Amino acid sequence: MMQQISAIVAMSENYVIGVDGVLPWHYSGDLRRFKEVTLNSTIIMGRRTWQSIGCRKLPQRRNMVISGQSQAGVETFDSLVVALSCCDGLIWLIGGAALYHSGLPLCQRIDVTFVPGIIEHPSAVYFPELNTHDWQAGTRQPHPYEVDLSYCVYTRITQPTHGRRLV
Repeated sequence: MMQQISAIVAMSENYVIGVDGVLPWHYSGDLRRFKEVTLNSTIIMGRRTWQSIGCRKLPQRRNMVISGQSQAGVETFDSLVVALSCCDGLIWLIGGAALYHSGLPLCQRIDVTFVPGIIEHPSAVYFPELNTHDWQAGTRQPHPYEVDLSYCVYTRITQPTHGRRLV
């Protein structure tokens, strides 16, 4: 089975995806949509994202963590390239910022939930800005479960990069 590598993210209007190691908002409906989108696939996350979800596997998904140190209770890899060599099918990069930064060149699509507002905080973590030469935005859709949110799927225009050492 071929790999389809995608990223999924929720971010503020100014690209903030986290503050002090946690999501700076809570929308149970967006967590529900995240679950629906990622079920029965492989999810790959960085160590801090793994810690932010309580070091527990998300059910009905193959969970992988990118970390220099073994993480108890989950498959751990020292690089994204090594993790990707061990899986196929639908693969979701779920954060954090370092994983998105290094993994986006490999992605075919990005599922973005837009959270209203600007977040200014010294420890804010940001999603990388997307190059419009590489990505085509789909139609922005109302969120199915949260009236304040919307989402958009971006599709890669250029070919993903393969064979580089990442993370």
